[in-house]
Amino acid sequence: QQALSHARLYEGKEEKKTDILCSVLRALYDIRANQLNFVDALPFAEEAYNLAAIAYNHVHPKVQTAAGMLIECLVHKGDLYNAERFAEATLDSLKDPANGLDQESKEVANGYYNLASVINKQEGDYVKAEMLARESLRIRT
Repeated sequence: QQALSHARLYEGKEEKKTDILCSVLRALYDIRANQLNFVDALPFAEEAYNLAAIAYNHVHPKVQTAAGMLIECLVHKGDLYNAERFAEATLDSLKDPANGLDQESKEVANGYYNLASVINKQEGDYVKAEMLARESLRIRT
């Protein structure tokens, strides 16, 4: 918590401050996640995502890393409904041509994988989950 307080007081460039805050939030999230305490980990994942989303474009790699952390937390917490909604919204944003993101990028592949993983955890539409996972694999290879 002390590291988080110091990071918030950082007076340097805003992007550097965001990076420091996100790193501290990630560490705090990891500590809770390693303890399998996803209820307490969730606020750190949410704050890291919100900070990154405000500082960068929604398709920026740091935003996508934070989104993956939040989706992971929601899955482990058992909130599969919100995890799927968030994963779908993230993938839709990545696939939006207006963002100008390379559709063969690692970020897009991760978006497909995150949604496939959530659907699989729900024991839902396995055909859709497999299609998404295959698309993720195709992009990565």
